[in-house]
Amino acid sequence: STSLQIHTTTIHTQLRDISARYIVKEGNAELRDLRTALLGGRMNGHFTMKDITGAQVWELQATLHNIALASIQALVNPQAMRDLRLTGTANANLNARWRKTFDTLTARTDAKAAGTAISRQATIPVTADVHAVYSAGAQTVSFSQSQIRSGQTTIDLNGTVSRTASLEVQAQSKDLSEIETLANAFGARPEPLGLGGAATFTGTVRGSTANPQIT
Repeated sequence: STSLQIHTTTIHTQLRDISARYIVKEGNAELRDLRTALLGGRMNGHFTMKDITGAQVWELQATLHNIALASIQALVNPQAMRDLRLTGTANANLNARWRKTFDTLTARTDAKAAGTAISRQATIPVTADVHAVYSAGAQTVSFSQSQIRSGQTTIDLNGTVSRTASLEVQAQSKDLSEIETLANAFGARPEPLGLGGAATFTGTVRGSTANPQIT
């Protein structure tokens, strides 16, 4: 059994029980039947690195099973876990490619999640069905027929956040306090707003992933 610590400016986590078959040939490296435990679940995948001493093009095809939403929350915003805890799991298919550094990363994921957000005030069921494509270099993210649902709220996402295109957002909520509670789970709102009541929102998000603008 082996483990690997991953530390970047935004991610600190550990891969455990790593196993794989590797091949190094003609300046390329390949990991087949890659298996590892991470974030409370498991990942199976295929990893390649082309032109090790030159261009260093990395490619990953992976399937994520039963990733714990609590582990994702702890990774993104551990401080919020004092007031709200996420339970449940996520499953996803992931295809990623980058050259030397993550600044060139492009990735596609198809993910589903189901769980519960538990706070002192409420217990809220949460489900998500997300189909997304991300480009770090272009600072764009695209969503296709993606939906996030909680007990009283539905959010639909379609389109692209970029300087030349827009993401369409449709949201309906019978209880706006749910949105604030879930946003706080990931640190989106540093201070409570005291939202309440019902609302419907249709809008667009333009710009870039570094500077999105809602209209």
